[in-house]
Formats: sequence, C-alpha cells, structure tokens
Amino acid sequence: MKVTYYSFRGLFADNPRALYEELAERDGRAHAHTWLCTPQTQHMFPPEVETVRYGTPEARAALEQADLVIANDCISMPWTKRPGSRYLQTWHGTPLKRIHHDVQGGPEGWLTMADLDVARWDLLLSPNSATTERLRKAFGYTGPVHETGYPRNDLLSSPRRDEVRAKVRAGLGIGAHQTAVLYTPTWRDDLVFAGDGRPEFEFPIDLDQFSARLGQDHVLLLRLHSMVAGRMPIPPGAPVIDVSDHPDVRDLYLAADLMVTDYSSTMFDFAITGKPLLFFTYDLERYRDRLRGFYFDLAEVAPGPLVSTSTELVEAIADIDAVTAEHAERYARFRETFCHLEDGAATRRVLDLILPAATAAVQTTRPTLREMTSVRTGGRVLEPVRRRLSPYLTRTPAGRQSASSVQTVILAAGMGTRLGRQEPKPLTRLNDGRSILQRQLEGLRAVLGADVSITAVVGYRSDLVMQAAPDLLFAYNPDFAVTNTSKSLLRALRTTRAGGVLWLNGDVVFDPAVLEQALPHLAADQSFVCVDTNTVADEEVKYTLDGDGYIRELSKTVRGGLGEAVGINYVSAADKATLIEYLDACSHKDYFERGIETAIAERGLRVRAVDISGYDAVEVDFEGDLVRANTLLGGEAPNIVAEIA
Repeated sequence: MKVTYYSFRGLFADNPRALYEELAERDGRAHAHTWLCTPQTQHMFPPEVETVRYGTPEARAALEQADLVIANDCISMPWTKRPGSRYLQTWHGTPLKRIHHDVQGGPEGWLTMADLDVARWDLLLSPNSATTERLRKAFGYTGPVHETGYPRNDLLSSPRRDEVRAKVRAGLGIGAHQTAVLYTPTWRDDLVFAGDGRPEFEFPIDLDQFSARLGQDHVLLLRLHSMVAGRMPIPPGAPVIDVSDHPDVRDLYLAADLMVTDYSSTMFDFAITGKPLLFFTYDLERYRDRLRGFYFDLAEVAPGPLVSTSTELVEAIADIDAVTAEHAERYARFRETFCHLEDGAATRRVLDLILPAATAAVQTTRPTLREMTSVRTGGRVLEPVRRRLSPYLTRTPAGRQSASSVQTVILAAGMGTRLGRQEPKPLTRLNDGRSILQRQLEGLRAVLGADVSITAVVGYRSDLVMQAAPDLLFAYNPDFAVTNTSKSLLRALRTTRAGGVLWLNGDVVFDPAVLEQALPHLAADQSFVCVDTNTVADEEVKYTLDGDGYIRELSKTVRGGLGEAVGINYVSAADKATLIEYLDACSHKDYFERGIETAIAERGLRVRAVDISGYDAVEVDFEGDLVRANTLLGGEAPNIVAEIA
C-alpha cells in the first residue's frame, strides 16, 4: 500500500507523524511511505523517509498514486484523487476560534483551494465530542467523522514522556532548576493578511518586567503559529528561546512547566499534561468581536485565569501554585469536556479504523456478499429463520447491499448496574460465546449489508467496547454516569449525515428477522418503534395508539399499554431534526422515549408501531432477562437467510 502524508508547513510532525511512526513500526516494509515537504523543512525529516516537495509535479504524482493520503490540513494544491483511494483528514486542533467557513471577512477566494480539498476527504477525525459538529459545519463536510482523540497526543501519556522531556530541555539549554514557560499565541488575521509591511506578530509581554520579577529561574519558550511567516528578533540577553521552528510541539508540551496562550487550540492539548494554563487575552474584545469570533465563551470555560496586562501575567506566573489551586475544579471540568479521548491509545484506534478500509480500497475485485458475510461472521453460512420466514428473504444480494445506506446507531454508553457485571452490558457473553454487541453487529450486517454504517455511542469503559469492535464509528458520551439514553441518542444523531437513522439499545438480543420485518418501513423512510404485543410488563416501556394507528403514548408509566417497545427504532430523515430538538429538551435522566412522546404530543410526529411479536427480542436488564435471551434465542448463529449468493 502506498501512503502519502502531509502536515502543515511541510513539517514532519503532528497527527500524520504519529500515524506514520506507528504504521512503520507495526507493518515494517509492507507499505511505501512518502511525505510532502518544503525546501525549508526537508532537512528535518529522518534520512530513511522519502520526501517530495510540496506543489511540484512529484508531489502531485505522490498524491494521485497513493492508496491512502493522511493530512492534518487542507492540501491546497492541484491534484486528482484516484478512484478507490482513501483520504484521512486528521485536522490539527480543537477550535475555540471560528475556522474556515465560520470565519467572517476573510480575503476573497482564500478558501477556494481548501474547499476543493474538503471534497476529497473520506474520513475526518475529531479530538472530542464537543468538536465534532463544529468541524462538520465549518468545512461543510458531510462524510463520516470519527471521535478518536488525536494520535499526536499519545506521547503526552506515554511512559516515554519523562525521557522526552529531559532530552528536549537539554537540547534547548534549559536547566533543571528553571521554570519553562511555553508561550503559544495564535495569529491575528488582520496582521497576516494586511500585506502592508507591518509585522505579522505583536509581542505583548514586557520582557524587562519578566526578567526583573522572575529572574533567571524562568525562561520563555516562544512558539508562534504556523500562519505567521516572519519571526521575532530576540534581543541579546532576553529570557526567550524561539521554538517556533521546533519540529513537533508535543515535545515542547513535555518540556514546559506551564503554558501561556490566548485563543490557540494548543490549550486543549496542553491540558492533557495537567500542568498550569494562563490566558493572556490583552485583545479579547477585538479578537472575539471583530476578527474571529468564538464557538464558546472562553471566560466561562477556561481552566486558568484570563489576564489582560503584562503585569498581571508576570504576577500570575510568579504565584502559579496559588493560581493552580484556585482553578483546580475548572481545570478538571475542562479536561472532562475536551480531553476525554486522550488516553494514549488514539493512534491505535485510528490505524485500526483506516487499515481495513485502505486494504479494501486497493482490492481489484469487490467481494461477494457471501464472502463479506463470511468475513463478518467467522465463516458461518446463515440459514433460514427458525420460527417463520420473512417475505423479504427472497431479496437479491444487490437488494440487500442497497440497504447498507441505512445509518445505524447502537447505544452502548450505559453502566448496566442492574445486571451486576463489571464489563459494559453490550459485552455480556451469551451461551454461544458471542457478546450481545457481536450478535447485534452480525444481525445488522446480514440484513442491511456488510457495509452498513454503524456508530456506537460509548461511555462506561469505552476502551473495551472500542477494542471489541474497532471497525465501527464511535461517538462518546462523557456524561454517561449521570445521563440516560436521551442524551446518548442526541449525541449520536448530531453526528450523522443527512437521512434517517436506525438505532438499537445496546442490550437488546434479537432474531435478525426482526430487522427483516422492519425493511418496508425503512424503505419508506417512516419513523417507527418495534414492539412486542406478547407481553406488557410494568417496568418496561409500553405504548398506546391513536385513531390512525400511530403511537400516541410511549413510556414506562403508560396505562393500558398494548405491548412493549423492544429497543429497536427508526427516525426518518424528515423527522430527525424534530427528534433532536426534543431530545435536547429532555432532562439528563430521561430515556429517549420521552423525546419521542413529547414530539408526538407537541409537534404531531407520526411514529408507527412495527409489530415483531412473531420473532424474539429481549432487552437484557436483569439476570433473568439474560437467561430468557439464551433460552429463546439459543446459541446459534444468526439464521435469517436461506440463500445469499
């Protein structure tokens, strides 16, 4: 496989570097790697790394011949993506300031080449759940977004971090007794785009004051943004080291003892280290209100104090221990919101995500559905349903594959305390050795096609779920311990592309014929809830119907219920925005059925009850449910298809 990499400014750095290093170590010489560089950065690459200069015919050829392109910024040069190749865009930070199309007043045509590149993307990474929709909207990107954390940040949690810190500090001449203050100001659009000869960066820190108050025990590491082409001349004897050209900022995070920034996305990465953060926001109103605008209120969210003068900044540095203690709770909340996926395993998650796709992309022939099903189910050939045959079993393989356009969500974030197990409930083992999740995936792929898009919402012990099914898409609910299914479903729906969404509770064990029963409603894009009229238990979600046969009530408190909801549901493309609105209005403790029921009552949402009583479906809440699932559904492989090929 041929892989071509690009990191902003042609550097050997950031997410592409982390992925390259792991891929090279994992697969040795199995892949051919080529990096785009510039004349200024070519010497920074290790001698064994093949490079071509950005913008040259050789660079275009490397991009067009690649099976996989990995970049952390838009590749704004002419090239044509080869059919069958894949393009992973990692991007390079959690945005506070507005980016791309969310920026108002940029120079005319400044996004033309970038937008052409966005159209090439196949996959986009998001560092956290708070960022996903902002990236999608800013770029106008409609493809899959994967919440994985950033590969570049794995080093910050690595056992090697102390070794790297010592090496970088020694290389920069920082003594063991010195406090290294990393200063990472972002760029100012008006200065960079002015073109009138003014400096592209204003240095607002009073260095004389810095030296006088803090002495030789402190050194300032200046890291300018990549958009700032010029470099600030350092006066002789000033306590400043310009590290703007250091190849990888993650090394500097480890070398530093605290960070000073303003509106830069470096704040989100540095917070992983747990070291203090100060915000020198001397032009806050101008930058926020006139230049860029923010996605959220920095003053409310910042994990450290906002200071507006150089004097305040120097005093905060001098009194950093007290400042840190004062902002400890805010810092913890900040990390929960923006660093929840930074567990040191992002590189592995991303490679596990892209390698199967990249491998499939270079195949010369597409496998048959029988072959794909064999891969998914360990070689088992599926048999007809044991209870009764669905009228849709005569569907041709091509018809089945067309169902793969259905977006599917599995709600797998909960803790499952009622079942009394340590692992997430979807990983509960059935008698046949498969987990609930594995059985769900095999059923979905058998009925809807091996390529069906499946997103799992994870929370409790998310790493275990992601390891068990690394080929899925993932959305993370950081509030899994204090929220119910309404918020997990809300998070999932907000990450989906246009179109309807089928979703399953993560604890439902079902005969795949249930999905066959729902196929005509999926084809008609009709919102529905699958129900079982054989039982109406007090502790389960029940339903009633209106005069037209649509659901009127849907909750555990329904009186005179006609049956139970089984945890398999669908919202149509037309109804999705309304459901999102009502899920957002739900309390944290509400089940998603509350959002459906209130949307029905207040907006006239029309939701069908799809009766699947002829087949088995069990929601595993208690040990008795697990026994019933094993008894009713046995230990056999999904048995829904008489003949696939």
